Amino acid sequence: AAGHDFTFGGVGETFGIAYHGCTDKDRLAGAYKEATRQARPCVIEVQTDRAENLRLRRAMKTDIIDMLNASVSTKA
Repeated sequence: AAGHDFTFGGVGETFGIAYHGCTDKDRLAGAYKEATRQARPCVIEVQTDRAENLRLRRAMKTDIIDMLNASVSTKA
């Protein structure tokens, strides 16, 4: 999927729903905490770095494969 410059902030404005745009885990934690204290809908949008996400997913995949291979080789 291609990146884009759109946010869901307009949804909040259109429907009267609280909106939080978060770019880091501290802001996400704060937005989540605030949203759970209110008895109304809320949109929490987490903006991430696509290239960094891809790098992390590939590293996780490599780590998982390495752990599985190590597990299989110690049982053989």
